[in-house]
Amino acid sequence: MRPEGHPGFRFRPGQFGWLTVWGSPFKITGHPFSFSSSAEATDGRVEMSIRNLGDFTSQIHEVPVNKRVYIDGPYGAFTMGEPVDMHVLIAGGVGITPMMSMIRTLADQGDKRPVVLLYGSRDWDSITFREELEALKARLDLEIVHVLENPPEGWTGERGFINAQVLERHLPRPYADHEYFICGPDVMMDAIENALGALKVPMSKYHSERYSFV
Repeated sequence: MRPEGHPGFRFRPGQFGWLTVWGSPFKITGHPFSFSSSAEATDGRVEMSIRNLGDFTSQIHEVPVNKRVYIDGPYGAFTMGEPVDMHVLIAGGVGITPMMSMIRTLADQGDKRPVVLLYGSRDWDSITFREELEALKARLDLEIVHVLENPPEGWTGERGFINAQVLERHLPRPYADHEYFICGPDVMMDAIENALGALKVPMSKYHSERYSFV
């Protein structure tokens, strides 16, 4: 989406906006979606990556090019900014969207700190942004750990769900030195928060994003 008649607005990676596609911006018709584009874009362009998960999202593919839409935002405190040694991004399903904004922004900024993405998906074919994430490794110190519920035959990576054991296998100690971002289904996020607690990571070091994606 590009601004029309104004310069647009700035957002921080991890924030979201209320999108109104059909109807007036003065009515309560907006739906919240995270921005997935880099916050370093200079032309006012913003992107939202929306998966078909409900009544509103199932109609997004019908929106014609050049249709006027309205965005109210940015909102949210699910953002980077702490002086940490590395970022740990933990995503499940559509929760990858704000993580993509963070990764794209860090790449555009030339950030040298390590980034570990722990990405839980149903299966290999359902991994959103799979090819772009691999390409971003060339621009960022990025490690990607896919955790699959239903892995293909011959899969040697992580399987099942992200838990404390997965974190211990892929993160350096001390765990409390890192900054964590968690976004995905509530059940997954509850489990991750419990796992971080077991690893003695203080609540001040992790951020969770919870809202309806439909």
